[in-house]
Amino acid sequence: MDLFLEYFKLGIELKLGSGMRNIHYTKAGEETKFDNAIESLKSRVWTLSFTFEG
Repeated sequence: MDLFLEYFKLGIELKLGSGMRNIHYTKAGEETKFDNAIESLKSRVWTLSFTFEG
C-alpha cells in the first residue's frame, strides 16, 4: 500500500513466507521422547516493512 503524503511517500508492505519442506529430521536410533509428539515442523515468517521516500 502506498500513501502519498504532503512531504514524502510512505509505503507499507506485509509479506508471508511459508516453507514447504518438513524441517523436522531425526536420524535413525536418535529419537527422543519429544519426537513422537511432533509429526512435522515447517517454517513460516511474517514480514512488515515501511518505506519512506522523499
